[in-house]
Amino acid sequence: EEASADACRLLLLSKAQPNLATSDGQTPLYVACRVGSAVCAHLLIMAKARVGAATKAGFSPLYIASQKGSLDCISLLLASKADVNQRANDGRSPLYISAEVGVTSAVHLLVKAKADPDAQRNDNSTPLITASYMGHSSCVAALLDAGASLEPRDEDG
Repeated sequence: EEASADACRLLLLSKAQPNLATSDGQTPLYVACRVGSAVCAHLLIMAKARVGAATKAGFSPLYIASQKGSLDCISLLLASKADVNQRANDGRSPLYISAEVGVTSAVHLLVKAKADPDAQRNDNSTPLITASYMGHSSCVAALLDAGASLEPRDEDG
């Protein structure tokens, strides 16, 4: 990570634009979070990278950090006022994707930051439904502890 942090520093010192995005909307901050580089993410945020910038699919840096289980990036983004309930185009939130892939530590961080445990995806499924379906029992327990409702039903009932 040190080499990528040095490269990031050099690029920013050379006036690289921290909010420039690829054709699908990936910003440098998104990529830093995707690869789990909290040091680069911090440098980019200090250079005024937008923490809520989303890809064309609606994936934010917090979403991808939550999917990858990058706790340092998640903590940094939350401290930088990222919207803990920002949703992708399909309705998935950072909490939803953490529950879907089974990253219990991310579920705990997001719930502590006031993520909505009942936020529904476009098909009406919730983090609890997906964690149950995927067999992530520790995520199920964390969501129940956070007050997730047992009432919502997805398209499959």
